[in-house]
Amino acid sequence: MASTPKSAAATGAPQIELRPLESLVGYARNARTHSPEQVAQIKASLVEFGFTNPILVDEKGTIAGHGRSMALRELYAAGIELRFPNGTPIPLGMAPVIDCSGWSETQRRAYILADNKLALNAGWDTEMLRVEMADLKDEGFDLGLTGFSLEEVDLTLNGWESDIDLSERDGEHTDGIQALVKVKVEQDAKDRATSVIHEALKAAGIEFE
Repeated sequence: MASTPKSAAATGAPQIELRPLESLVGYARNARTHSPEQVAQIKASLVEFGFTNPILVDEKGTIAGHGRSMALRELYAAGIELRFPNGTPIPLGMAPVIDCSGWSETQRRAYILADNKLALNAGWDTEMLRVEMADLKDEGFDLGLTGFSLEEVDLTLNGWESDIDLSERDGEHTDGIQALVKVKVEQDAKDRATSVIHEALKAAGIEFE
């Protein structure tokens, strides 16, 4: 006879809880910053995809999810109701959280750094990224909701090109001399291409900022 699966509470597994957003205290020494532009991106993501990533908390306050908390405050202030991805509504003013009580103070502080840094250490398969973006664009999806800026989307889909106008340098207009350098490369080669261009121009005796 098959055994009945135990509930998360019975096994001690973490559970998503709903707590009043105003009860969540931010970490005063949080080294991660959130610009208004990024908060706007988080808000757009929450509206489009639903709440997918609970805020991590313990008895001292927020461990991870400061940006999501900021986005929630602005959305709730505007009277916008959020949902989980399956459509379950989240009561206005409430925040989905996971209680992480049990870590030592050292672990808690270390995780606050790790949560923000580990994701940044990943790379991109630029060709696969291009394929995914192209498909989403063809399907009419707003690529801005992926977190990439319009410039980054353009770089990914079309490569990179730069115009260097040398008609003015060192604050002086050089009549009769105008050079235009245009290069198109893949995004991941941008820095190398820029360096090569600058070194070539320098070798030719052309100095510019």
